This record gives sequence, structure tokens and C-alpha cells, in this order.
Amino acid sequence: MKIRRTKKSLIKIIFFIALFSFSMPVLLCKEKVFTIKSGIHYFYPSEQSTKDIYGGRAVIWGEIDIKIWRFLDLWLTASYYNRRGNLPFTKQATRLTLIPLGGGAKIILKSGKINPYVALGPVIYFYREKNPIGLVKGNKVGIISQAGCYFKVMGGLLVDISIDYSYCMVRPQRIKADLGGIKAGIGIGFEF
Repeated sequence: MKIRRTKKSLIKIIFFIALFSFSMPVLLCKEKVFTIKSGIHYFYPSEQSTKDIYGGRAVIWGEIDIKIWRFLDLWLTASYYNRRGNLPFTKQATRLTLIPLGGGAKIILKSGKINPYVALGPVIYFYREKNPIGLVKGNKVGIISQAGCYFKVMGGLLVDISIDYSYCMVRPQRIKADLGGIKAGIGIGFEF
């Protein structure tokens, strides 16, 4: 019992040392180092059966960027896709929910008002499909990439235009399916 408490205390100490180590450059930096963005993307699935049953749809997305070094940011992103459709043969109602959470490294070519960027990292897809045949749900890790540009409007306010591509192959009930696809859209954000 005492070993377990010691182990938990050691984990807490390591966590706070790591947090302090990573936050010090951010706290000492005079530049804006934290960006929050949100907006709407149009999601176009890669999988043909997903296109046939559910089609594309506008999705809500959010993103957090934390400056690590000069032009390198830590990038975290999430979106939400929820769509009803009809099964191909029986025409019975079905619903698909996808929640991808991703992140990684983002390289930003900062040049004042116009700032292009590219990003790459892992993504975990949480998925759920429910219809009269049954319920399929789970999660799987894939890869996500992003390219875009944000425009500084005034102060910390910015407008972001981006395109994402993600790939996440799942095999629920022995049927292969790619949950990823292309998303493109616009958002607004604040940099501080």
C-alpha cells in the first residue's frame, strides 16, 4: 500500500516538473504564444459507402495551438460529425457519429498579417453507427494533416482558412472502412 502511494506521489512530481519545464518558455516569451480557433468545415468522407449512405456535411471544429519554438507549435484539433442516412438495400434509417481528436506539430511561416502553415500528427477517431442491424462503436488511431493560412485582422483576432486530410482504417465486424476524409473550411480565432 505504501509503495502505491509513493508511486502516485512520484508520478505527480514528474508531471508538475514536466508541466513547469514546458510552460516556462511560454511564460517568459513576449510574443503571443497561445491560439484558440473554432469554425465550420465541410467534411467529405473518403469511404465510398459512407458517401453513398451519409454524404458530406458541415462539421464543427475547434483547435488549440501552443507555441513551442519560433515557427513550431503544438497543435490540437477536434471536430464533430453526426449524420442520418438510409441503408442501401433496405432503406432503413441509420446514424453515424464521428469524433476525431488529433494533434501534432504545426510549422507556421509567420510573416505579419498572412501566416501559412502545415501540420501533421496522429488522430484518434471515436465512432458510433446505429441502425436496425445493430450498433457498432469503438475508436482507432490514424493520421491527420492540415494546410492553411490565417490572417491577422486586428489585435489578437484572426481568420483561418484550412484544409485537412485524415486517414483511419477500421475493421468493425470484418468490414474495412476508412473513417477519414477531406475537410475544408473557415474559422475565427484569438491569439494571446
